[in-house]
Amino acid sequence: YDGQIFHLKANLAANVNVHGSMIAGSVYSQCVLAGWGLIWLQLKEEGLVGEPVLAESTIKYHGPVDEEPEARVAREGMPAVLQPLKRGEPATFSLKIQLFSGSKLAAEFCGHYVVQPPRRPGQ
Repeated sequence: YDGQIFHLKANLAANVNVHGSMIAGSVYSQCVLAGWGLIWLQLKEEGLVGEPVLAESTIKYHGPVDEEPEARVAREGMPAVLQPLKRGEPATFSLKIQLFSGSKLAAEFCGHYVVQPPRRPGQ
């Protein structure tokens, strides 16, 4: 995390299919985790507590991942989208995540996340 973009790399060798490229499910999972990681960091930076959940998503695969995979997600719009948590309300927003195979764009993911506020006693 460089303060603006969260970068998440994965081990290609542990995620290859019979064609020698990354398993599609691993590409998807790396994108989901990159979004979750950015949210977790933003919650910590803002001193907020919440439970991030992926509510809906789409992914477009552009080509095989046959070099080191790296997912990237920008913090654009953060921390403003998390402000409902301060009122005890869920924060809902979308994140766009790009996954690269080396320097080539291999997939684009859009995830709609919901961050639930902590439960109050008795809920």
